[in-house]
Amino acid sequence: MTVKQFFKSTAFKCIVVLLSILLICGVFLTVMNGLLEVTDEERFARAVQKIYGKSVETEEISLDGEKTSFDYADISEAYKVKDDGNYLVKVSGKEGYGGAVVCWVVVDMSDDGKEIDGVMKIAIDSAPGESYISKISQGALDALAAKAEYGKEAMGGFAHGSKEHGGDYIATGASYSMRAISNCMNGAMDFVAAYALGVAKSDFYTDNGFEYLEMINKQETSYTVESSVVTYNIVTAGNSPAGAFTITVKVGADGAITEYTISADGSTAQTYKDKVFTQYTGKNAAWFKSVIGDDGKTNTNANYEANGIQTCATRSNYLCLYAGLFATANYQKAVSTPYTGGDAQ
Repeated sequence: MTVKQFFKSTAFKCIVVLLSILLICGVFLTVMNGLLEVTDEERFARAVQKIYGKSVETEEISLDGEKTSFDYADISEAYKVKDDGNYLVKVSGKEGYGGAVVCWVVVDMSDDGKEIDGVMKIAIDSAPGESYISKISQGALDALAAKAEYGKEAMGGFAHGSKEHGGDYIATGASYSMRAISNCMNGAMDFVAAYALGVAKSDFYTDNGFEYLEMINKQETSYTVESSVVTYNIVTAGNSPAGAFTITVKVGADGAITEYTISADGSTAQTYKDKVFTQYTGKNAAWFKSVIGDDGKTNTNANYEANGIQTCATRSNYLCLYAGLFATANYQKAVSTPYTGGDAQ
């Protein structure tokens, strides 16, 4: 076939038609993407409408220099609602089934603005890792909000790091997600207490400069020091679906582990418990960093095989590795800092 014949052929005509369709579709999609794009301002307006049922006047709070990270929650946005004097907080609650749940929480203030009366409303913003989030009705959220009391940790789903019902349990069929939402609610109140009332909870480990705290239950973790040996009693956070681990770790003067004992295994099944790596004697902070990263956030099994760790039970192994990094990396800090946190306060 000559070039001239090709340009006159049906095949060439089909190619031209297909290219034309692709071009038109591309232009159409580009235009529609611009028209349908939702701005941050529009998202916020929708959130306010969902919560209040009307537009309200708000004043954005600058989070620069404010405490925004708490044990089980992180604050990303906050506003003073001028109409009622309450605070609207966007908060990410940890310990969901597949990660975090992001909620808008209205913290209810007293008439004089000097006390937290509770929580007026909770609305779910996003929950990308939660398979059963649709099971949580607005009625369940309202019931959880009714249990809010500043200074008391409400837990409407599973308790921290476990599958046991929390003290304020609400049956929804999505107990992991309800735990994360409870963390949103508690975190929002803690933020407002720190920002508006100047009340900051004592945090022994953070206040004393300890590192690698994200996967550690700071209230239930303690240590003792004797003859240059630090003995940690560590309770980890959960790493859903794996629950919390309770681990005793001893670290010697050279910064290496001399004893590592798991007394409570948070694995979801015996088959996973059998795969939990426990050979940590002699390991130091450098070794743990080689497995889970200098920041301790490599929570995959990418470095397991190279370090002799079986690749199953990845979530459980990560908690055990993180506990080891916490213990070894903070050895010198523990030796020089008498423990006064948790029950010792």
